Amino acid sequence: MAPNAQVEISAYSSQLDGSFRIHKSKQPTKYGTGSLLIEKDCQFYGDEDHFLSSVNAKNITISSAKDLVHQSVANLTLDSGAVASVNGTNQVQLTSKKIDLTSVGSDALSPDVNQVNVVASSLNPAISTQVNVNAKEINLTGKTTINGDLIVQGSSTNVESTNVLLKDNLMILNGGGDAISRDAGVMFNRPGVDVDNTTFFWDTADNRFKFAFTNKDHTVNDVAVKSLCDVEFKTLYAGSIESASNKTITIELLDNRTDEFIEFTGLKSRGVYHFQIESLVDGGAVYDYKICKSTSANDAFTTHGVHQSAYASNEEVFIKWDTGKPPAIYHKVSKTGGTGAKLQYKVKYTTTD
Repeated sequence: MAPNAQVEISAYSSQLDGSFRIHKSKQPTKYGTGSLLIEKDCQFYGDEDHFLSSVNAKNITISSAKDLVHQSVANLTLDSGAVASVNGTNQVQLTSKKIDLTSVGSDALSPDVNQVNVVASSLNPAISTQVNVNAKEINLTGKTTINGDLIVQGSSTNVESTNVLLKDNLMILNGGGDAISRDAGVMFNRPGVDVDNTTFFWDTADNRFKFAFTNKDHTVNDVAVKSLCDVEFKTLYAGSIESASNKTITIELLDNRTDEFIEFTGLKSRGVYHFQIESLVDGGAVYDYKICKSTSANDAFTTHGVHQSAYASNEEVFIKWDTGKPPAIYHKVSKTGGTGAKLQYKVKYTTTD
């Protein structure tokens, strides 16, 4: 304000609390009709709280090209029912319906709950280093761009999006230190009265991938298989295909024994099987037979096929099917000059189920 300006200021001293009060300013100033302009420093002293209060939906605006300095041992409170706008280069703490932080200085950290903390680099006063927000809930409306890394340390992350685009060519599941002991995969939610989710996962107990139904949710470490799912595809490429009705195994028989029988545990005591048996040694015995048995109550069964003994050592393999038991493999003829060494055979069998 110019020194020669004529301004009427109404002020008085309160006898109730000993305060000095400025009631109003009637002379218009460059900031508007009836406003009070203080062109130099305005300092508050004392060991009590200082208040700049706006009532009846009026605003408080504090604009400073320098620091907003508070040198009291008590609190500096900016309390407004409307908008409190503070522009400064040092730390500013606000309690208001709306908070607009245009700039703050460094060292703006605070452990207070629901405190908005903005930290600027000491080398660069712009707000570019760190923003700490401690609040129960934060809502961001509109497009949000994060130009740096995103670290989520909460217990859950919910993404409600129609389309999710990931640039990564490989995704990592089970990134924790104890990941080796947990099943991992993808679960598809199928809510209802009875949980009937579907999942494609790696089963750590069986060391294989599985497509399955499960009544468990995504929080479990071990996926309980309710039943296996059907899988449809055009072409399957595999080193081998195994199921309960189609399996390849390797067995060992002593080369000097004809009374050693190895039962195929888990196979039926009646039905129909196709056995293909090959010695793992070039020139060893081979066997290709279909066997049929209509009842498990006896050991009679029908066979049809071909087999050939070993080229030089003459051992032969054969199948027997005793009463109430699964089929078994044995040496029908032992190896010429056998010493008790183990001979390995690869066995493949197929059946109806």
